Amino acid sequence: MKIKKVGECMILVYMLILTILGFISFVPVTRLYEYRDYKAFKPLTQLVSVVFVWTFVLIFKFLVINSSFTLAYYLHLFGYIAITSTLVLFIRTVFHFMGKPFNKPLNIIVGIYIGVWSVIVLTNDITNWVVLADASDISSVADLLNMQMHPLFFIHTLFLYALSTVVLAILYINLLRRKRSHIYRVPRYVFIGMAVLSVLLNIVHNFIYAFYLDPSYIAIVIFSYLLYTMIYKKDMGFILFKESRKTLLENMRELYFVADDMNVIVDCSNALRIKYDISEGISVDEALFCLKEKAVLYRNIKEVSQIDSDRPFLYTIHKTFSPENYNVKGVLHLFYDETKFVELVRKLEYLKSYDEMTGLYNRNHFERSIKTYDETYPSFGIIVCDVNGLKLFNDYFGHKAGDTLIIRFSTLLKKITEAYETVSLLRIGGDEFAIFIGNATKTMLEEIEDKIKKETFHENPLKRLSIATGSAIRKDSEDVESTMLRADQKLYKYKSESSSKFKECFLKAYENTYKK
Repeated sequence: MKIKKVGECMILVYMLILTILGFISFVPVTRLYEYRDYKAFKPLTQLVSVVFVWTFVLIFKFLVINSSFTLAYYLHLFGYIAITSTLVLFIRTVFHFMGKPFNKPLNIIVGIYIGVWSVIVLTNDITNWVVLADASDISSVADLLNMQMHPLFFIHTLFLYALSTVVLAILYINLLRRKRSHIYRVPRYVFIGMAVLSVLLNIVHNFIYAFYLDPSYIAIVIFSYLLYTMIYKKDMGFILFKESRKTLLENMRELYFVADDMNVIVDCSNALRIKYDISEGISVDEALFCLKEKAVLYRNIKEVSQIDSDRPFLYTIHKTFSPENYNVKGVLHLFYDETKFVELVRKLEYLKSYDEMTGLYNRNHFERSIKTYDETYPSFGIIVCDVNGLKLFNDYFGHKAGDTLIIRFSTLLKKITEAYETVSLLRIGGDEFAIFIGNATKTMLEEIEDKIKKETFHENPLKRLSIATGSAIRKDSEDVESTMLRADQKLYKYKSESSSKFKECFLKAYENTYKK
């Protein structure tokens, strides 16, 4: 490989190109410095920083190349460290961009690889494992550019270029999936074009004509700038969205996180971090999995009104947004802690069918179930019950005593009927109850009524549960309401006899107990 003598005019051209490339490499560094704490920019920041340092070293090499060949030799060797570091960081940044960041073990392996290669390069003056020349062999620019390469260098370079080619192909496929966005349309063609051009120029540089500027450097500057353009434009919209609303969102009671177009969380509320261990950098699916382990997520109250859980209930909504001047889309996920509201709804749902005091079904449930009873049980029986003397207990002992009386009777009904199948207990009104029994017989109804009379009797009228009952078995083609009406008629007949007798006994017992 031979190099022609380079005139002053050509050196000026090289310096001009290097200055332009230096400016291109400097822009991302300054822009990203402001967001150095932003995790999504970390791999990209490391890449553009190494590229900028490489640019600075190249400029310095041009300035000293004619005055100190030894220093220029070592600065030239630094380029081999820089290209390794930038290619590895480029691969790392591409994977991070695609939402597949390196894990800790892989980062350690990458660090060791760069470190070992750096040691090999820096000790080349002793080993000659990179170039077959040491500092004392360099006496001109031609000597510097015409140094023969060790086979290890070619193996190392081919490995990195092959790996980079595979990664570029993966990136290209990934960009094709995002073809609707203008941010990615130009870069995907430039990436392919620059990759092909870089390979051709490197072949020329290493085997035909050595350029002052390494073609790999030019390609990496352009590649890193394109990556910066895509990532910065993609994520900057989310940063602006986050920063402009951060104070507002942090002072709201809602839990929230913001996800980018790769379904990766770029920001979340402090409350979400503390309570549910959610953080930036994880996928939305991971975050939702963590949330579902610790809370019940819902979008429709009907989904959870019947769920009995000690976990908090989080009403969730999400809204897609696209920041102005940025053709990217993100999603804001909001989570409202509606545990108290869900508890209220569940209570209201409960009260729609159950009596709060006794826990028995109420009239609403019975009326909604009439059609079901009619269709399900061709033969059924109904026992209606009325508590005698409830007003007496309320008047003489207070309403709390009356409530206790009702609860005592409902508890007794549960005990008496627990051995029977297809039984529904209802509190129809204040002192009125009903027992619905599917597939009932007359003997069964009489048996239950006898148990009620026996279990409620007490010698002391002040402790007695005086209950009037009436029962009926469904007749052919008779509806539930008609059967219940016949049971009611029996009840009223029995009540007219038993109620007055109980009142008389009650008042006499009260007078003997409290007015002596």
